[in-house]
Amino acid sequence: MKSIFLYNKLFLKRLLSKIPFLIFLFIIPFIIIFLNNNIKNNETENLVGIYAEKENEVTNLVMGNLVKDYGSVQFIKYTDKKELINDIKKGEILCGYVFKKDIMEKITNDDMTNIIDRYSTTKPIITPLINEYIFAEVFNEYTLRELTHYLHENTMHPKMTEEELCDKLRETFMDYYKDDSLFTIHHINKQGKVIADTSNFYTSYLLLSVKGITSLLVMFFAMIGTFYLYKDREIFIKLSKKGIVNKTFLEMSEIFSSLFPAFIFITLGFFFITPKEKMISVCIQLFIYTLISLIYFYIIYKLLPNIKAFMIFIPLLIIGSILMCPIFIDLTEIIPTIKYLSWLFLPKYYLMF
Repeated sequence: MKSIFLYNKLFLKRLLSKIPFLIFLFIIPFIIIFLNNNIKNNETENLVGIYAEKENEVTNLVMGNLVKDYGSVQFIKYTDKKELINDIKKGEILCGYVFKKDIMEKITNDDMTNIIDRYSTTKPIITPLINEYIFAEVFNEYTLRELTHYLHENTMHPKMTEEELCDKLRETFMDYYKDDSLFTIHHINKQGKVIADTSNFYTSYLLLSVKGITSLLVMFFAMIGTFYLYKDREIFIKLSKKGIVNKTFLEMSEIFSSLFPAFIFITLGFFFITPKEKMISVCIQLFIYTLISLIYFYIIYKLLPNIKAFMIFIPLLIIGSILMCPIFIDLTEIIPTIKYLSWLFLPKYYLMF
């Protein structure tokens, strides 16, 4: 056991002697703080932000109905678009919808493209449900106003303005609208055709996930330890033959030597952004995630014969580690961040080794 600690100390000393490694370690807490921007954990799930670029009576009514009428999703009205986007980045809300300033003009002119912008770090399973809630309220209000306009133009209402008639009809209209046994509302264009595909009604923007980036950092440090493990393979074989030390523990300790300082500095970063009552839970999750990453990369080291093979299969290894380690984060939070790794590699990067 003493020899294991001795070798682990030597592994750490070698890593910490590398200036780039040290610099990267020390900036990890700042990266986490910067990306999270004082992230807070929400007890309530399915929080969705809504914002109107141009507030008017229609958008206010739509957002008001969304805020008060839906229990499965809690809608939060924002008055600042930047604040909405920042809260999504911090993980305080699931996603956000921005009503374009010309939304009603577009609908009136039978133009359904890009009437709403959607922002998120992930694409949760309940996205279609949220979309239906949003568009149901938009077209609900539009339908009521079209009905009001028709009745006002084609019936006698000398003492009532169109807005007054709309207010008078609203309660009765809503009773009928919410009763599926009476009639069903479809999205129909001016030609009378049902709009089956509503996917182009909104533009979707994908934002970075902080926990996703953090988990990739853990994998990155596990890879560093694995690289050194390949370099020291012959030395370990000689030591094990002489019976000096257990080869398996020695190999795993080398990967651990790169993960241990990363774990410390990542934990330090989360210490500044996580409520105290949540810190223990975060540390346990991060530790288990780190431990499984260690075991995973050790298994890969045993399966792949040399460092060239390891480098060639890096993209697949990352995906595999994601699928094996859904502990520290939700899988949907990290998968969108994989594409950013492609910036680090040339199409034939493995030919350099």
